[in-house]
Amino acid sequence: MNNSEILLQQLEKLKNKKGFIICSIGDYYIQFNKQEAESEILFEAVSHNFLDILSENLSDKFSKIGFLINEGNYFKRFNSDEIDQIISDAQTIFDDIYAINYNKEFEISEDIENKELITYNSRRKSNSWAVFFLIGLILVIFYWVFSEDKPITKKTGEYRNEACIIAQQYIELELLSPKGADFCSCIDSKVIHLGSNRYEVISYVDALNAFGVPLRKNFSVIIKLNGKEWTDMNDWTLEAMNIQ
Repeated sequence: MNNSEILLQQLEKLKNKKGFIICSIGDYYIQFNKQEAESEILFEAVSHNFLDILSENLSDKFSKIGFLINEGNYFKRFNSDEIDQIISDAQTIFDDIYAINYNKEFEISEDIENKELITYNSRRKSNSWAVFFLIGLILVIFYWVFSEDKPITKKTGEYRNEACIIAQQYIELELLSPKGADFCSCIDSKVIHLGSNRYEVISYVDALNAFGVPLRKNFSVIIKLNGKEWTDMNDWTLEAMNIQ
């Protein structure tokens, strides 16, 4: 399968669901987000705000294909039946704007309908290749479990979901009744990658106050990943927290 076919397959999966999909080639990525099953598709492409090697001057090229920018990534909204145009714009972004060969293999990350984040290479060349892939995966897991020095391997911008989970854990420490807390889902929360593995998470939690009355608290958290394992709060630094 080529990247256009892969992208078509991914967008069809998102068509009547909510969630997000990230397609990356090296440090360059595009992502697709739907807040609700029936909503529009938000198509984002990484900008100079999150990837230092990109120039601000690219905004002129993006504007020619209808993309805007506002303190984040370049973005454009599509209806679910405009998949052909989405694929065409994706190829233009990689080939003509980023000057990256669109035919290089995509790495896909997806989180659809609140399922666990899945990351994988987009092409499978043969059954024998799959066997080698499985063996390699087992070796990687073995290394991950027993190695004391586990490097960060995800690409820039791919820790948004994880940052949201860690931010919720920090907020739980501040609540009177954390066990009964009901957090907004990470898909519906706003997570901004600030660069250099720093993230701002803006969301809310419904929690009991001192009188046992449930109240909604809005919060924002800025955290930085500087360790080897994102699931360990000790590998994150809390830079700012605001609860209202």
